[in-house]
Amino acid sequence: MKDLQDKVAIVTGGGGGIGAASASAMAARGASVVVADVHHASAEHCASAIRAAGGEALAVAADVARKGEVDAMVGAAIQRFGRLDILFNNAGIQYDKAMEDTSEEEWDRLFAINVKGMFLCSKAAIPEMERQGGGVILNCASVASFRPLMGMNTAYVASKGAVMAMTRDMAVALAPRNIRVLAICPGPTRTPITADSIARGVITEDEVRALQLTDRIAEPAEIGAIAAYLVSPEARYFVGTGVVADGGMCIV
Repeated sequence: MKDLQDKVAIVTGGGGGIGAASASAMAARGASVVVADVHHASAEHCASAIRAAGGEALAVAADVARKGEVDAMVGAAIQRFGRLDILFNNAGIQYDKAMEDTSEEEWDRLFAINVKGMFLCSKAAIPEMERQGGGVILNCASVASFRPLMGMNTAYVASKGAVMAMTRDMAVALAPRNIRVLAICPGPTRTPITADSIARGVITEDEVRALQLTDRIAEPAEIGAIAAYLVSPEARYFVGTGVVADGGMCIV
């Protein structure tokens, strides 16, 4: 299916995990993809894989918490591809520590990336989308937006709650300008962050599996396929909502 043919997408945090899987899935549906990541080598690795599969991709280094780098990222997309139709605000970080062990600096850094980063990226993308008649902004929230888990970092949970609130407000504000906004809310996914937490003994895979009806952790490609669907014309009736992909975690 090539329903994203002639569309241009930016995926932040695209160097690995859900971001890389989403970038690849969007490219498979025909989109030209700007893979943005704070680590250029990671972004280039994903972009190279897309090009090797016959797609169009550009790697860009960008820290989403820095306005200048975000503006340059959007500028690179326009310079290379001439338009911007899709923004997947996927970049984010997480801590494995209790609230009382989280420093003020860590709190500020997490919110700078997880929340302010989405604001800056959206702010830069909106005029380009509006100029051509519309677009789609997909924000990466979390199952934690609805169901915080015992031991989950408070700053992370708060940031993902903020993402959902921002998504709803953006959807109301931007719908009259033909910009559709929604969120994807993944459960535990086999990303580098999750793998690191399991490797360090913060949580075991059996403990994660016990929280879900599917009895397994999601693969990034599964979440990436959902993200690519949500930004496609097929999903145009999804607006302002958070699409939960958590293996049943929210109802267990």
